[in-house]
Amino acid sequence: MLESLPPPPSAAVVGVDSVSSEHSVGPTAGVDRGKSVVSEEMGGGGGKKAERRRRNKIPVGASSRASFKGETVSLVKKALAPEQLAELAIVDPKRVKRILANRQSAAKSKERKMRHMRELQKKVQLLKIQTTEKATTVTMLQVYVFLFNLSSGNLSVNEYFNFSINII
Repeated sequence: MLESLPPPPSAAVVGVDSVSSEHSVGPTAGVDRGKSVVSEEMGGGGGKKAERRRRNKIPVGASSRASFKGETVSLVKKALAPEQLAELAIVDPKRVKRILANRQSAAKSKERKMRHMRELQKKVQLLKIQTTEKATTVTMLQVYVFLFNLSSGNLSVNEYFNFSINII
């Protein structure tokens, strides 16, 4: 299994913004605090509602793929280990709180999804049983109609054979 590695310590992390070209430097470099930047160019000024853009934090010199032991590894956001969370809690406790809240929310969502799937499977089983019962009832009613027509003399020989074949 290939693992995504964080950027090497020598790689500076830059905050990229469509409006501003400021670089994040220092111990909080690369930490997205969820702040939004208001773009005057996009809003057009003049009382129009300004469009909000979020900053993307990407390592300088990073491409969409990184090389590790001859293999290419996507730069995918991985779940942080408890040790990494403890270290991050010192630097950015709000981010850790948000990460933990997101994990709890994801667990609840997964449980709701599983409960919903179980309910749907029960409904499918119930509908299958009901379909079988209805099909049996329809067949019995067809037999009753056939017997009624047979006893009243309204049935030809061809209809009798066709019905017998359908029942089989």
